[in-house]
Amino acid sequence: MGYLRWTLVLGLLGTGTVLMAQPMRFRGADVSSLPEVTDQGGQFKTANGQSIHLMDMIKASGGTTIRLKLWNNPANGYNNLARVVSMAKEAKARDLEILLDFHYSDTWADPGNQQIPAAWQGMDFRQLKAAVQTFSRESVEALVAAGAAPDIVQIGNEISNGMLWPHGQLYGGANSFEQFTELLKAGISGTKQAHPSAQIMLHIDKGGDNGGTVWFYDKMTTYGVPYDLIGLSYYPWWHGSLSAFQNNVNDLAGRYNKDLVLVETAYPWTMDLTGRPWPHVKGDTSGLIDGMPATPEGQSAFLASVRSIVENAPNGRGAGVLYWEPGWLTTGTLQSPWDNLNLVDYNGRELPGMRVLMVPEPSFVMVGIAASALGAVIRRKKSR
Repeated sequence: MGYLRWTLVLGLLGTGTVLMAQPMRFRGADVSSLPEVTDQGGQFKTANGQSIHLMDMIKASGGTTIRLKLWNNPANGYNNLARVVSMAKEAKARDLEILLDFHYSDTWADPGNQQIPAAWQGMDFRQLKAAVQTFSRESVEALVAAGAAPDIVQIGNEISNGMLWPHGQLYGGANSFEQFTELLKAGISGTKQAHPSAQIMLHIDKGGDNGGTVWFYDKMTTYGVPYDLIGLSYYPWWHGSLSAFQNNVNDLAGRYNKDLVLVETAYPWTMDLTGRPWPHVKGDTSGLIDGMPATPEGQSAFLASVRSIVENAPNGRGAGVLYWEPGWLTTGTLQSPWDNLNLVDYNGRELPGMRVLMVPEPSFVMVGIAASALGAVIRRKKSR
């Protein structure tokens, strides 16, 4: 079916999707949980049931980029520098680009949690800045020495409320932004000392909040923080509607002269948690997108939509979409709170959303979604 026919189909289905000529550069996923999952017996399979490494699945689906979080000295021994170097080497061996995600903590860092690592407790602000710079430089140096230099380096994770609290905590006093941005600059300086060509990303969580996003990046301009990429998280149950996300992307693309990456997103493929009584990050249907149920097809439709929004960003500023943890499986010894949000089913088998997100040619993605939707319409009409 030709371009015009598919455009007509999409229009009739009310998607408003526009076919793009060029794919996003960064298509991939954060796979930081992978070593723990595989150590605990997790296995992955293609849609046809063949065993496969998760990175190979991402690569075979058309992915280009692997994101890896780095904790300073985590208690469980995962996500430390040695693990990240090992995973980065695996990614580079598959010709995948690397996004290094500094948390500057021994555990999760996000808008509600930015703990100073234990080794830095008790430092004054001058010492803390030096520690951030040194840790950034030495970590990136280790990756460069291993032949796995990061292509993008993210200075802090979801830092809309600052980082390294209380020193870099926003809303903490008259000097909060000054101290926060000095810590950012220390991380950037250390990264650039080790790897001058690395692209620097600043990542916040406010994918559907244009006012909050503009407020943050305006402050980065005011305080002269040098960076290359805007990074956003967008989960609809936390960050609002697809239209809110689109409005934010479109505004940012014309406002800051920076490329942007949706660096975290996810959507449920099921709400059947039978035999899984432990808490799940998303265990109910509140906040999901109308017409996009918690099914493999609904997940695929969501990913096609967010991908289209980023690819259609004004001025060609939409640089990529990365899925957060597509393979965080539950095993006999590991209970994942995320397994109904993966891009694989409970048995590790690839779901269709993987290729919807990763495939290089955007037109193929849109055609596949349109064909699926059209088939559903036809089947419903025949059943009446």
